[in-house]
Formats: sequence, C-alpha cells, structure tokens
Amino acid sequence: MGRSVIITTPIPSVEEVARSLGMGKARLRRIRAIVNDSLHEKRGNTKVSTLRESYGDTFLAGWRGDDTLASVRDKTGKSLVELVRDHKTGARKRRTLR
Repeated sequence: MGRSVIITTPIPSVEEVARSLGMGKARLRRIRAIVNDSLHEKRGNTKVSTLRESYGDTFLAGWRGDDTLASVRDKTGKSLVELVRDHKTGARKRRTLR
C-alpha cells in the first residue's frame, strides 16, 4: 500500500527467449511477427495524422491526415506493420543515397 518496487532485472528479448528454448529461425520469425502485430496494430478508424505522431511526419506521405488506416490498408493491400517496415526501409535508403 503506497509502496513502489523497482525491478532491476532486464526483460529478455524475444530472441533471447527463443534461443534459450532452442527454437528454430522460422518459429522465431513467426513469434516476432505476432509480437510486432500486437504492438503495432491499430484500429481501422485511426487517422493518418495520429499515425504520424507515432511514426514521424513523413509516414504515409501523399496520404491526407484525415484518411483512415482502413482506407490505406484497403488501397495498398498492406498491414500497418508492413507500412511501417517500408517506411523505415525507405528512410534508410534515402539516407544512404545522400
């Protein structure tokens, strides 16, 4: 009651847990995909402007801020995780080209 507890033990990464359980790479990829989906998936009515607050001002460039995630997914055929991955990959490519 009113007490705080500080946990000093680091939480293991998905990779560390998979390695300690002896999981193969394919299973690790599947687990990673599930973790990413659960961490990143938003509701379809989330506005692009809200997503830009999380992923940066240039995320989904060319889309209006009042467009919804559902409309972006319908028109591109990609999940939010794929859109974020493409955005990050594109940003890396742009930096390398400079």
